[in-house]
Order: sequence, then C-alpha cells, then structure tokens
Amino acid sequence: MKIPKSIWILAALVVILIGARLVLLHSITRHVNNVLAGVQGYTCKVTDVDLYLYRGAFQLQEVSIYKAEAQNEIPLLYASVIDISVDWNALLDEAFVSKITFERARLNFIEGEKSDQYGTGADWPVVLKELSPLKINHVDIADSKFTYYDLNIKSRNEFILYNWNGTVENLCHIADSTSALPSTAHFTASSSDNGIVDMKLKFNAGKAVPDLDAELKFENIDLKVLNGFFNTYAEKNVEQGELDLYTNLSLLDSVVDGYIKYEAAHLKVIPAPAEKPASSEAWHSIGMFLTSNQGKEQFAARVPLAGTIRDAQPATWFALWQFYTNAFLKGFERKREGTIKLKTVANEDTAITRKVEKQLKKEQRKERRRKKREERKKQKDS
Repeated sequence: MKIPKSIWILAALVVILIGARLVLLHSITRHVNNVLAGVQGYTCKVTDVDLYLYRGAFQLQEVSIYKAEAQNEIPLLYASVIDISVDWNALLDEAFVSKITFERARLNFIEGEKSDQYGTGADWPVVLKELSPLKINHVDIADSKFTYYDLNIKSRNEFILYNWNGTVENLCHIADSTSALPSTAHFTASSSDNGIVDMKLKFNAGKAVPDLDAELKFENIDLKVLNGFFNTYAEKNVEQGELDLYTNLSLLDSVVDGYIKYEAAHLKVIPAPAEKPASSEAWHSIGMFLTSNQGKEQFAARVPLAGTIRDAQPATWFALWQFYTNAFLKGFERKREGTIKLKTVANEDTAITRKVEKQLKKEQRKERRRKKREERKKQKDS
C-alpha cells in the first residue's frame, strides 16, 4: 500500500518539531544551570526543566537555593515551580516581554549568632533577568509562604506568613501612563493568628534606586505569637494583646520619608526572666513600651522614618528592607512623637503619596521645558 505524500510530509514535520524541542530544551537546561551556578555565595538546585512551546514558556521545577556553607538545612528559597513565559497580555500591546510566576514558594529569612540568612550578597534581579530570554514585565507569586526564624530563641523560633500572593506589573513601562510611578505591586498574606497583611507599592522601575511609595497594613496581630522574641530579648511575656500596624513610606531620589503607626488594645504583660537573656536593646525597649501601656483599653503611637539609601548596587530592595526593619525596632529606642488619637491612625491622608507625585511631576515639567529650549536653540542656529 502506497503511503500518501501528505502523510510523509506530516511525519517529517513531527520529527523536526520533536528534534527542535529536544535541542531547545537541552539549550535552555544548560543555560539555566550556567546562570544558577554563577550565583555567588549560594548553591542552587533544580530538579527538572520542562518546555511548553504552545504557550512560549519553560518551567523550573523543585528549585532550591541554599546559602553556601550555611550551618542549617533551611533554604533561602524553595519553589515548587518557577514558570517563565511570554507575557501574552503585553503582546496585545505589541510588547514582546516575559512573565514569571512563582508557585508554592517558600522564602526563609534566618537570624542567628553564626548563620544569618537574608539573601544578601547576590543580585537576584540580575539572576532573574539572565534566566529570562526576554525583559521581565510581570511577576506573580501564588500560594506561597514567608518564614522568619530566630535561632537565638529556644521556645518559639519562627514567625510565618501564609497564603502569600502577589502581583508586580509594568516593570518595563510598556503601558502608556502619565503617572510618575507607573509600576505597581500588590501583596497579601495572613499570619497564623488570623492577622491580615496587605501591601501596595507604586514605583519607578527605570531608576537604579527606584522612587517609590509604599503602604503596608498589618492588622489583628496577636502579640502572644511573638512571645519567643519577648521572652528572649525583653524578659517579658504577653498574656493578651492585639496590635495593628500601618506604614506609609516614600523613597524619592534615594531619600526615605514616612512613618510607622501602632494601634494596640487589651494589653497584659508580665515579667518572664530568660535563662540566658540575649542582647537586644530594641526588643527590650518594645517590651518596656508594651508594659507601660498595658491596662489601657486602646492606645496608638507614631514612629517617624527618615534616612537615605545610598548604595544602588547590588540590591536596593534589600537595603530598603534592612532600613525599614532597623527603623521598626530602633524607633522605640528614641523619643517617639507621643501617643496620638486613634482616629488619626485611620484617617490620616496619604500626604507622602501626593508629595512624591507632585515632586516627580515637577521634575518631568522641568525636563520637558529643557527639551523645548534645546529644540528652539537648534531651530535658531539652523
């Protein structure tokens, strides 16, 4: 029986596609291994790499990143899947860029006398850029978890945020926007004590040190879950108490401005001497602050944030994270602005947001005027 010519052509195309896929998959796998092997200070492992031609994507499966020579077996990052694909929504706007999705990721920060782990020492945005063949425009985080471990604490040594989901959009500035801060991010999570976390960011991804405005809301924190920290560092034990935390922070031309506000209720704190108290003036100050305000039905306080992020490389975001956490703890060591009315916590307007937008728009107007002057000068000279 003679096989039709069309069948031979179809079979040849299938063989070519399979061969092309195998070659491309081998090339991608080799590229991924080379990029991850070049991350200084960390050991990166990938169980498998898979390719999905029909949607222009490849996946890294079972990704683990460990701090090199660490004395613990907890990875900095574990992700069940890291999916890197063409951003089809952006393609409709004639922009050929990529989208990265982290599925069931586990991010672990560690504090310890001999083994700190905060992800510093490597430029992770550059690592992601090298992994993706296209410019990254969109990042999704789905069904993930963040854990903070303190190895100095024996009783309860971790603080966990569950159900971490988030989206970062417009990193390449592909969308037409008149906003001074065109890139956006929104993250939500929950803590084991039914606390709710909501963080919104607006920023300019085009700058080495991005201008940004950040709003963070962390509500319904049961202070008893932090007793490991209070017992170890402040020799206190919280028997009851709830805390709400609100932050508005701006970064404009590397200068930080903002505040942290606390709203607490129903505090009851008692002494809890530790066997070998660890040294931390910040946590001791927080413990004393809570003790001095216990018994009140409700109270609120405001801690200002101010400083400068000087070093844009290798990790501006880590520098900003460290600045914020240091300010959060050490804000209790200096004189606070005092107790404030509870209604001002909820009703204070977003003056920082307006300040950022106003100043950046002013800079944009100056730049437009400068270009017009140059154009008029060229026309006059010609």
